[in-house]
Amino acid sequence: MQTESFEEKRRYKRIAIDGEAECEIFSVEPQTLRMRSRKDKMQVKVNNLSLGGLQIITDTQIHNEQILRMKIRFQAVDSFIWGYSQVRWCTYDDTSGKYRVGLQF
Repeated sequence: MQTESFEEKRRYKRIAIDGEAECEIFSVEPQTLRMRSRKDKMQVKVNNLSLGGLQIITDTQIHNEQILRMKIRFQAVDSFIWGYSQVRWCTYDDTSGKYRVGLQF
């Protein structure tokens, strides 16, 4: 049996975290229109984090290139950060029945 060497292609190392995020799809629209419509906010689980991005787990499919406005909460230190990220990939996970989404800062 031959073993192949695995080459990590990510630029930054990812670490698993216990976090949640509230996010919404960012759109540039006039303030008056934004006030009239309610944006759907999603509650997602943050699976891992790196200097370049993060992976979230959600019930909703999110399309590539979407920009998300996020409030990321870290359970271990009871703090949060605000940020924007762009969807790079989204795939359905048969095991969990949810979507895994790769985001780039």
